[in-house]
Amino acid sequence: MYGYSADGAPVELVNLRLRTIGIPKPELGVVKHRSEPRCKESRKVYFEGEGWLDTPVYQRSDWAGGFPGPAVVEQYDATTVVYPGWVVQTDGVGDLVLERDKV
Repeated sequence: MYGYSADGAPVELVNLRLRTIGIPKPELGVVKHRSEPRCKESRKVYFEGEGWLDTPVYQRSDWAGGFPGPAVVEQYDATTVVYPGWVVQTDGVGDLVLERDKV
């Protein structure tokens, strides 16, 4: 009853300590936009509800714009598919941002 273990009894925390070290928030470099990306090829891509569409394929390293789908953006470790009715653009640090087209 007064020992260190009681089988079936709930665990009770008596003391809990936390130690943290604060570091300054890193500054993210602003990416300078390149010229408009060039379509490196076009492929037939199947989109549910739309069927087969000729879809431009872009290289991610060239990407610097805002374009409506359909589109495919390829890079070394990922492929981004932009569906019809969506728009892809880059933000200030170079991330791809997809939003529904407001038209």
